[in-house]
Amino acid sequence: MLLVNRKPILNFFIPTCFILTLLLLSEVYAQDTIASSVKSEDILPTNEVLIEGTVNNTAVLSLIIASLVVIICAVVVLFIVHHRRLKAQIVASMKDELTGVFCRNYLKVYLPALRSRFEREANPELSIGALIIDCDDFKFINDTFGHAGGDKALKAIVNTISTQIREHDLLLRWGGDEFVLVCESISQIQMRELAERIIASINDMFIEYEQATLSVTVSAGYALHDKTKAFNFDDLVNAADEYLLATKKAGKNNFLGNNPLHSASKNFSNGFANS
Repeated sequence: MLLVNRKPILNFFIPTCFILTLLLLSEVYAQDTIASSVKSEDILPTNEVLIEGTVNNTAVLSLIIASLVVIICAVVVLFIVHHRRLKAQIVASMKDELTGVFCRNYLKVYLPALRSRFEREANPELSIGALIIDCDDFKFINDTFGHAGGDKALKAIVNTISTQIREHDLLLRWGGDEFVLVCESISQIQMRELAERIIASINDMFIEYEQATLSVTVSAGYALHDKTKAFNFDDLVNAADEYLLATKKAGKNNFLGNNPLHSASKNFSNGFANS
């Protein structure tokens, strides 16, 4: 997608109009001063034509200035409306059509602000967490119920996750049946509890599809960013992905995660026991 930056145009247009307005005001002031001088010195009646012409020019210039002000205001309003509409279209283009959550390309817009908030976070116990959620045996669902059944399962998973996360958490469709949840200002305990709630709530789902009832489970892996290190979102996701793979190997329908305070070790922490 090619995006045109219109800020340079606006930055050029507004000062130009402002300078033109100042010049016109200077001209009006100069002619008004001349007219006042002529009146105060009681110039002969033969010069009254000059006075009247000056007054008329002043009125015309005032009308021009008023028109310029209206035009400038209209242009600014149109620009703001257009900018907001364009921004809404860009944001909408970054959403997954099936589930309604953002796609991973939204990170291009999101990450700079995320980095800034991460660097300003003063609480040493809070950091950025990434939770990767992957549907277990999704190919079996597609093969058994078709892609329509798989699509319904994915939408149900997203709806269920949305009921468990905080308002400012960001859920992304990473690809296929995999999702990434980005959590700001979250602690180790909160991250584990969130992962546990998501796993349990999806495990309890029953999805009605045609004459059948679908049940799905997911596996997850999470990681918290080490606050002693520079911001690196790719490393954070890769760490979470390692825990996801370990969860899959351990039996699925579960989660594993790290403790950023002991990130140098490879100890796994599990907050949800398999039944």
